[in-house]
Amino acid sequence: MTMKNSVVSSSRNPFGSVKYHASIASIGLLALNLAEATEIEERFNFGFQMPGTALTLDLEPPLPVRGEAFQIIVSGVANRVCPPINFDVATAAFVENSDFDSPSLRISADNRVCETRPDGTTQCGNFGENCDLADLPIAFSEALDVPVEFWNTLPVEADALTLHLVVSTGMQQLGSNPPVLDTTTAMWTREVDLLRGTHVIQPKLEAGLFVSDDHPREGVLVQQQGDRVVFYELTYGPELNASGDAFASWRYADATLSGNSGNGVYLKLSRPHPEMPDVIFETYTSSSIIVDDINQLRLLFDAAPRDPGVEMPYSFWRRWSFNQQSTQRPVLFPDFSGSWNLLRFAGATELAREPLTFDEGKRVGAERWQFQEIGAGGFMTCEVNSLGRGSCELSLEDSGAAAVFPIEGFNGNLAEGLFLPLDGANDDAALLLRQPLELPGDD
Repeated sequence: MTMKNSVVSSSRNPFGSVKYHASIASIGLLALNLAEATEIEERFNFGFQMPGTALTLDLEPPLPVRGEAFQIIVSGVANRVCPPINFDVATAAFVENSDFDSPSLRISADNRVCETRPDGTTQCGNFGENCDLADLPIAFSEALDVPVEFWNTLPVEADALTLHLVVSTGMQQLGSNPPVLDTTTAMWTREVDLLRGTHVIQPKLEAGLFVSDDHPREGVLVQQQGDRVVFYELTYGPELNASGDAFASWRYADATLSGNSGNGVYLKLSRPHPEMPDVIFETYTSSSIIVDDINQLRLLFDAAPRDPGVEMPYSFWRRWSFNQQSTQRPVLFPDFSGSWNLLRFAGATELAREPLTFDEGKRVGAERWQFQEIGAGGFMTCEVNSLGRGSCELSLEDSGAAAVFPIEGFNGNLAEGLFLPLDGANDDAALLLRQPLELPGDD
């Protein structure tokens, strides 16, 4: 067995010396959530003045060091309206705001106000800055400084940081007699893993058809290439259309993945009648995708303006295969092809790592598959039900190490779990990372 000691040395084998076996059923409820990335916050009305905006939130350095200043990079493309301006970072005062989970950091921005000029063209401006809609699409990027003092607002034990980007989109009239105005906002959030930087590892999806219990007669096709992902929903028949006046409609969205999610644009096309070949372009707004675990998604196709009080929920989708055979790995089981690194962490300190390679696996039960580790020996045994709930247990023969990885801890390229205790007191974190990917700070 080859092992790399990364930061500290230990008198014990960091991967263990005594085999410990536990029932997968007994640990199936263990949940270590992967950090999510840029997503549209569904609790808030979105859009109004910002349709078709794609946006990401990044950090420099990717894994901020406690006690040191860092930057937040807000970048994106404005396709239908001018991009937001006047970005600002709120620090100490914001983390006490009960509207959001703590620890948090708020980034605020303003949206440009648009007006129609005498010649009929539209121009948007704010605080003396102008933007002509004829210049769209417009790419934008802002680097915002977060001072050292920010760290004093966080609990010492804080392992995660939630970034909230709140864009004020002006005032909306809620009533006409008398008129009542209310500030409307667009919001994006990003979760940052301050402990080990797992938020930089993007998911790996398998292409194909995804289905949803909420939309039983529809389907979503998903395709990923690198950090880009497209997802499009197909609906046929007037009885399946919300307005009942279209023979078919196609909802297309794409996004750039950043960690476990992405935000992008949304297009809707429809064919009103089967004998009419013309396709009508309907809307152009924003979309969002969140990868929860193995081939299970949350999708938001149409982040369009809503009336106050109207929710904007994500829909849940899971990958489906119509040709499942006993020798074919179920779609809701992890894909262990290629090479991996098994990492052992105590807090933020990497204790050791070991390269692992698995075979194609075999079915050993109704909802159980087993993958043999080729180098160090041992097995990864996974038990997952038809809804994608379950866990995988790793047992290595050479070192006697054992670890458990809940399915909700997988994103296709990364799995987070725990090493099973050898002496009753061990709580080291186990990370399974697809090669050649690395966490920030790794050589």
